[in-house]
Amino acid sequence: MRNVPRRHEIAVRAERPRAEERVGGVDLGSMSERELERLYAGLLRLATPPDEELHALIGSLLGGDELASSS
Repeated sequence: MRNVPRRHEIAVRAERPRAEERVGGVDLGSMSERELERLYAGLLRLATPPDEELHALIGSLLGGDELASSS
């Protein structure tokens, strides 16, 4: 029983109320594995658009022709 203090610390932490696990108003802890996988896939698609879409988006944000002149 050398690890009694460590076991006590783990037990105390387990009894503490958990911090709110909401991200942007969504409780990730209550989502199923399938829901989390779909969320991840959607976020990945948003983070990695095809080059044409990315160029169009940047062009619209910069005001149009500025991107074309740099290519």
